[in-house]
Amino acid sequence: MKYLPLFCLLLLPLSALAQDQTTASTDSIYKTIYLDGVFETKEDFLKGRRKNYEIYPKAHRKDERYKSGTVADPGHAVRFRYKSNDKVVSKVFAITYNGFLYFQVDAITKEINRKDRFQSGEFDYTFIRAILGGQNYIYTEYEFADNWEQALVVNAAGGAGYALAELLEKSKGVVWDYWKHEFNIFRQCKDFNVFISDKLPSATQNCDDKLNLLEVRKAIAQIK
Repeated sequence: MKYLPLFCLLLLPLSALAQDQTTASTDSIYKTIYLDGVFETKEDFLKGRRKNYEIYPKAHRKDERYKSGTVADPGHAVRFRYKSNDKVVSKVFAITYNGFLYFQVDAITKEINRKDRFQSGEFDYTFIRAILGGQNYIYTEYEFADNWEQALVVNAAGGAGYALAELLEKSKGVVWDYWKHEFNIFRQCKDFNVFISDKLPSATQNCDDKLNLLEVRKAIAQIK
């Protein structure tokens, strides 16, 4: 079943959605029109159907970079837990918390464009916060690696290869497409150029260089 993009969600009852939307520039964080809640599936997210579970952010136990900041601002990549049983929130599509929108990495890897199927996230149940958003796209960044690259390093270096494989994890751009109902991951420069060429040709990048995520943000801010 097809669903309309975000601006059409304004036709839904105001009990499902907030009454205003704060847009973001490249140096501010996107705030969603959705009220706080848990969206268990992609269809729930598209229709604005949320569950009012009581949840709280939990510091990322494996990586100091993902330690939560404050309850009001958990940070870019966190896990959430249910207050009722302290279990990790897993296998849901998205969460809105204090006005911020978070996509679960596990959901991203299941709802990505078919060309990106070999992308993997280090922590499946981690939630990553949206950086930019509008009526067409929502943009964020996370550390993904190609499964075949990780396998190549591990096989070549034995047990020590796992440490090297972790070094392959780099932040990459992630876009949620409201029209196609899927995520796209910009693994490299040419992936971004394919995505942006028919939308904002002037934003294509020189692929002799590494993909510039700051320029990606600027481009998404214009088409979101």
